[in-house]
Amino acid sequence: MKVFVQPTLSSTSVLAFPAPFKATAWISGEGNYALPNKLCVELWSNFSPDGWAGVELQEVATPDVFGCPFSTTLRKFEIELSTNSLGQGWYEFTGRTKVCSTPSTDWIWWSEKEGQNGKVFISRTLEGNEEGRLEDIFCDKNSWAEQNITHHVSNHWYVSRSTTWIHEQPSFINFGPLKNMVRYLGLHRFSPYWIAPTTGIHKLDIQAKDVLYLLIQQSCGHFIVLIPLTFENSMTTLCSDENGNLILKTINESGEDKIARLVIARGKDPHFLTTSSMDFAKKIIGSSDTIIKSTNHPRDLFYYDKLGYCTWNAFYDKVNHESVTEVLQSLNNSNVSVGYIIIDDGWQKTSPKKQLQSFEAKRDDFPMGLKYFINDVKKKFPHLHHFGVWHSLWGYWNGIDPESELGSRYTIESIDCGKDIISKDDVYRFYDEFYKFLKDQGVDLVKVDSQASFDLLPTRETRLRLFRNKYQEALLANSTRYFESRLIYCMAHSPAIHFHLIKSQNSRQSEKSRKQAQPLFRNSDDFFPDSRDSHAWHIYTNAINNMWTRCLGSIPDWDMFESNHMLGDLHAAARAISGGPVYITDKPNQHNLHLLNRLVAKTPLSSRILRSNRPALPSLRNLFSDPTKDEQILKISNVNGCIGVLGLFNFTQHALIDTISSMDIYWFPKSIQSLDVEFVVFFHIQQNLRVIPITERETGFFIYLESQKFDIATFAPVDIYPSFPVPVDHQVPQVKVACLGLLDKYNGSRAVSSSGFRNKQNSSELQSISYAGKKQDIIYHITLVALGECGLYVSSNSACSLSEDSFRVFLHNHKSHLVQDIHYNKVKNLLYFQVPNISVPVDGPIYQEENIEIDVHISFWHNLL
Repeated sequence: MKVFVQPTLSSTSVLAFPAPFKATAWISGEGNYALPNKLCVELWSNFSPDGWAGVELQEVATPDVFGCPFSTTLRKFEIELSTNSLGQGWYEFTGRTKVCSTPSTDWIWWSEKEGQNGKVFISRTLEGNEEGRLEDIFCDKNSWAEQNITHHVSNHWYVSRSTTWIHEQPSFINFGPLKNMVRYLGLHRFSPYWIAPTTGIHKLDIQAKDVLYLLIQQSCGHFIVLIPLTFENSMTTLCSDENGNLILKTINESGEDKIARLVIARGKDPHFLTTSSMDFAKKIIGSSDTIIKSTNHPRDLFYYDKLGYCTWNAFYDKVNHESVTEVLQSLNNSNVSVGYIIIDDGWQKTSPKKQLQSFEAKRDDFPMGLKYFINDVKKKFPHLHHFGVWHSLWGYWNGIDPESELGSRYTIESIDCGKDIISKDDVYRFYDEFYKFLKDQGVDLVKVDSQASFDLLPTRETRLRLFRNKYQEALLANSTRYFESRLIYCMAHSPAIHFHLIKSQNSRQSEKSRKQAQPLFRNSDDFFPDSRDSHAWHIYTNAINNMWTRCLGSIPDWDMFESNHMLGDLHAAARAISGGPVYITDKPNQHNLHLLNRLVAKTPLSSRILRSNRPALPSLRNLFSDPTKDEQILKISNVNGCIGVLGLFNFTQHALIDTISSMDIYWFPKSIQSLDVEFVVFFHIQQNLRVIPITERETGFFIYLESQKFDIATFAPVDIYPSFPVPVDHQVPQVKVACLGLLDKYNGSRAVSSSGFRNKQNSSELQSISYAGKKQDIIYHITLVALGECGLYVSSNSACSLSEDSFRVFLHNHKSHLVQDIHYNKVKNLLYFQVPNISVPVDGPIYQEENIEIDVHISFWHNLL
């Protein structure tokens, strides 16, 4: 027997009074649990004033769970409980099942271990003043009354207070407990280099943590965002004490008194609130650009719109000329085109103390030098347009070898922990000369690692910690000058670096005389292929971190992965919809070509990945729970124009049933959400679809997902011909079409540039047309930017009928072309066809999307009644 529960056990949910508590349980009807045997199914909870008690669930017909392989034997039970008599607070629930006809059978409890009960918070708090006051955020007015407060716009505050410099010691400001707090999500530094999510309920428990972003859910339905601001030589984070009080912690490295700063915002939409808070923070810091805007046109293509390759996990620090050539050849033999490559750690000439000795590559591994190596590789693989190399912020892990010829050219500062770094007065010249050398060798991309290393220096080295900003300025200026901002920030989750990035946005963009790439920002700790437990955590952490890193004026980078890894498909799917780059680290001749073909799409002139123009965001229902531990599907959403994409990931050890709806997709344009249109949801792995009626837009439907599996759901709005409501007394043919994009690609809807009916018809024409016995031909036009298997949902009402003979497909590029091989699945209402390449390939990189114009002719006869 299998039991599935919604809300899921070990998860948390919030109910606002007077909403009832609804629970649904599905029991797999096997053996004694099959019909016609009656089952006893009870929900146990402490909802009663008398404590824990059970109440029976009622069996209902038609257990509608999409994608469940044993849906015919699944039995569904439901219950709805009033919350009228419950006070505000946390409650728990679980359940049990047995076969009623055999009284001697033991009850089977749903929660097998302590701590696995579901938790629900019943809120009876009124929403209060919509404008908001700080009294709505903090319990104790005295905790913030002494601060300098600026009320910028509705529900946004900037709080500042002078802090006294104490040598080698942080200072603290206690804001007291947060008012009406139910749950929280924080992004904290679990190491000096990386941030990760931390969540909790009841009270704030972020002791001994450095939190850079804090999201609070209040019992009244509002959310609070708190962002500590770091300025030059003064680093500020959040933490709590043992009583749950919010603490603002400042590490002042300046040697003089400084200002501690905190941005506070309150509202109903946590994703919008994060963006607006950062827009507010940017004005305080000194940058005026808004967060989401880009200087680039959505159709611009950059190196990260191609599939990339990085050498790290394939070769670690044993990389050489032969190994790189071998892996590129094996990819080329498999017809996989790599647009850029990153030579990771291992190529530089270094000392045993891990210090850089030369700009040149190691002669043992690159005997003809770096320039010859790059030219040789590019000549053999002409599709490789960009060549990148790795180095650390200090040159190498422990800096520069002071005894080397390179070290003699710069002023070196020695640290008693075994590191020697270039002085702040020489670091700009170092980066200028280093990057000029690399560019002369053919390098046009750099991955710069260990960027938060200054935060690791002993507190007694305060003077050297102040070099941090000079290094960042030198890095940014010279990467822009020599590599047109083709820069990957890595191990850079220091608040000082975050806010340096934000502040530098204006100067970066003002220097752009032409189209340039945005910097990439590594979004989480590494992909660890041999650490089984790390993979779910890696995807979850990247999804949550995107809430913050998307606001830094860069593109979140979810790191490389191995296509042939046992969980490579989960990594590939997550990166495909992440909005960031996709690059692999395969060993030679160890490639999952099926997976790579779902990531890379051919175009009329080249190939590309189908990267969404926005960063992916987690569903609101995932913000305050950890799906690597809780009974919950991780939902990651993005949009491609008017088409929504929802990645679904089950990291638990058993199958789950969960709900999905269009409300899970945050970036959906408001113009689409506000329209009374149906959606067609296409599931990439199942290759199946379902129509969501207008009445189910918000509630959605239940889906089934196996353990350690994923799917990608494409939400496509339905176009209707004719576009106006058809009167009931008219037997008028009506055709519905939804363009789903490329069915053979993970993010295939990104290939759709536009779609819609060419035909227009108004209601006055409708009155004068007699359809009986007449044939009609309508045209649905699609513009694609890539080749593959294009799919459309096409259905009609009873006034007409469709078959495979109803369709003809024409391509219009340089000439018209009739597509011969088209298929129509009448059961699914799914039309699909392979889009052929009718263009001539050209040499050189392509920097703008290439359009493929398609006309789908739909012909039908009016059914005679």
